[in-house]
Amino acid sequence: MRTTTLGPIAEQKCALHTALFFVVVVISAEIIAILQESAFRHSLGENHLQALRLFHIGFSIIVLTVVLTYGYRLRARVIRAGSLLLVGPGFPLTWLTCVTYSQAHIRYSALLGYKLIFLVLSLAPGPLLPNAALVTGFAIEAVAIWYFGGVRDAQLGALSAEPWVTLLFACASILILIFQSAYRRLHRQLGELTVRQRFIEVLSRLSLSVRDKVNSPLQTLEICFARLPKNEVTAAGQKSLNTIEDSIRPLREFDCLVDWEQKEFPEPETLVKRLREDLEKQEVAFHLR
Repeated sequence: MRTTTLGPIAEQKCALHTALFFVVVVISAEIIAILQESAFRHSLGENHLQALRLFHIGFSIIVLTVVLTYGYRLRARVIRAGSLLLVGPGFPLTWLTCVTYSQAHIRYSALLGYKLIFLVLSLAPGPLLPNAALVTGFAIEAVAIWYFGGVRDAQLGALSAEPWVTLLFACASILILIFQSAYRRLHRQLGELTVRQRFIEVLSRLSLSVRDKVNSPLQTLEICFARLPKNEVTAAGQKSLNTIEDSIRPLREFDCLVDWEQKEFPEPETLVKRLREDLEKQEVAFHLR
């Protein structure tokens, strides 16, 4: 028996949690941004920020509805793809926000939105490469908008140390993603070892229980063979009986290693049923050999 990756059910649950995390963060961030921009909407003039933010919220609600309704029927890859689509509108939104604020000469913390995005992506549960690619993409956009989007000119006279601070946040986010990926890998391996240990313990109990059940029949057969006349048939039977006894004798050495949790031996049928139920949970994918 060899463990491989997470089972399909566990992987699907992880993808669902990722999607719900992105939906909650996106809706909360857009609502806060709309409330803040409503305070100085006259200074911003005509822009499409509010319409884009409402579209982003609506799209997030649609994704949330699909996840809650059909999430357990979809594959983990499809759910993760929907989560990444939620981040996609962040590229034009952050660019348009910074450009609009700079053109309106509004005093704001430059590139703060990118830092918050880096923080969210570094904490989001999910695979390493997609999140790292998104962090890299937003970092490149932050540098581009600083030098070519008018943000640098609007921030003249302010000691912001940009865009280097934003790039430092991006590097830190990627490092966090790497460490989180390593931690999740170790946690998954620990879970696999725990499941493997539980299966081995059940198999050990099953083996010792079977050995205990055959002890009485073997003793009866020994008495029968001892009272039968000596001939080739009884000799062959006695030889087979000795082979069985030699096969189960090593198990006696390991009786003390099993915590039975009860005085009586569990029934083999109970142990087999428990083992099948554990395998059907599919928390970890197994290859049986």
